[in-house]
Amino acid sequence: MERNSSTRVINEKEKAQKGVDKRKRMDKLKMLPLRNGFFKKHLKKGLDKREKRIKLKIMPLRKGGSLATE
Repeated sequence: MERNSSTRVINEKEKAQKGVDKRKRMDKLKMLPLRNGFFKKHLKKGLDKREKRIKLKIMPLRKGGSLATE
């Protein structure tokens, strides 16, 4: 029994870490086009869509939402 519960705890931690990594990756994606004029110019439509998607994915995490609903 104990082994099961400990692996469950580890899995939860890994999931949480994945969520953090994903959020960092998304932040990088979000910042990159703003810094770089080339991306800003050529990927305007793509950027808008991507930013909407990023906000949907990240904002609930920032407010302390559960990582289970990814």
